[in-house]
Amino acid sequence: MSLSPTARPGQGTVRVGGRVDSLTGLRWFAALGVFCFHIAPTLAPLAVLVPLMRTGYEGVPFFFVLSGFVLTWSARPGDSIRSFYVRRFARVWPLLAVTLLPALAIVHFWDRAPFSPSGTLTTLTLTQAWTTDDFYTANIVTWTLSCEAFFYLLHPFLLRALARLRPPGLLAVAAVMTLLTLLTRIWPGSDGLSFEVDRLTYASPLALTPMFVVGMCTALAVRQGWRPRLGVPPVLGLLALVVALRWRSSFQPGLIPGLPPTSGDFDAVVVPLFALLIAAAALGDLERGGRLLASPFLVRLGEWSFAFYLVHFTVLTAFEHYGVPDRAGDSPAGQLLVTLLMLAAAVLVAAGCHLAVEKPADRRIRTALRASRTAADSGPASASGSGSAAGSGSELRQQSPDGQRAQDPRDGLDRAPVAAVVQQHDVPGQRALGGPDDGVGTGPGPVADVDLP
Repeated sequence: MSLSPTARPGQGTVRVGGRVDSLTGLRWFAALGVFCFHIAPTLAPLAVLVPLMRTGYEGVPFFFVLSGFVLTWSARPGDSIRSFYVRRFARVWPLLAVTLLPALAIVHFWDRAPFSPSGTLTTLTLTQAWTTDDFYTANIVTWTLSCEAFFYLLHPFLLRALARLRPPGLLAVAAVMTLLTLLTRIWPGSDGLSFEVDRLTYASPLALTPMFVVGMCTALAVRQGWRPRLGVPPVLGLLALVVALRWRSSFQPGLIPGLPPTSGDFDAVVVPLFALLIAAAALGDLERGGRLLASPFLVRLGEWSFAFYLVHFTVLTAFEHYGVPDRAGDSPAGQLLVTLLMLAAAVLVAAGCHLAVEKPADRRIRTALRASRTAADSGPASASGSGSAAGSGSELRQQSPDGQRAQDPRDGLDRAPVAAVVQQHDVPGQRALGGPDDGVGTGPGPVADVDLP
């Protein structure tokens, strides 16, 4: 995926059209964290590792921040809201629908649970995260895609508002969003609400939107010339320190003042660090070229990460159904072997889904979108041509004096541009950042197609 970031005078030039494959590599580690979170209760090789593996849940907030960053980073002036929504649908829904089928079969035939029409409908319409009864459906990880769908709905409108701010204002908004994230972490459970209702206060799309906005603000600030003072290694060091302290606090209550030993998340601490890591990784790739995170092996795993996220819980359920984890016994070596076996199986299934479903469906829908654009753009000109030309499918293109196609007269009307306002703060003489959102070497790819999770 290609980007064309801009730089302010004095900031150093950023290589136009460079790739940011490091973000794709980071996506794999986030998806792997979620995998570790799901196997922690039963398959941690050592009991002492269970709290550490459970911090893998933070892969979900990472994806929310990354999604906001990439979709904003790769927005291009003149893109239409309709095209943006269609591309998001192409990236997410086909694979969601296909991976739901085996999950439904497992619930019905293995768990002997009755078929849930409402759960299936809310999953396919990406609305389950707004409900109390169907929040966790047959494939429990899909609730995060419901949140992402809401973020996609808001993105064009949030972009118009945020793009008017300068870096200090954007960083201030990001700080407020981090504070809101903190409030949604500490307020739930304080007023006797049921678990299902209480969950909506910290895991609903609305409650998680601040994480997405943090990513958007970071991308816009970088586009306008802001640069984080820390590079990738220092930020990774800070993240490791935070995770280590959180892990240690599980065994030593009071180690971190004010943090209860049973506290599940520390999103407000890691979300700003995630934003710094993403910005530093992207700029590092563009200014100095990719390093370890951009290795071909990690990039390939990152391209499979959306499929891996969607299938891994189903694969784990299948292994548990056949009693594979039980055969490991209490032996750390046996548990580690079974863990690696399940990981390998999930990766193989994900690779197959990516190649057989995700990429072909995405390509076909985008091809249809381009065809509809071409037909719409050439329609008025074709109508003025001969009937035989129109009937044969030949198209007449409106040309401007310099030989380029003239601007579609409907731009700004029924094809309202998504990101036209983004360019107003770009440095004169520099190209705007890449786009549409298929530009970052990821594959929900994601980044720019970061649709995870």
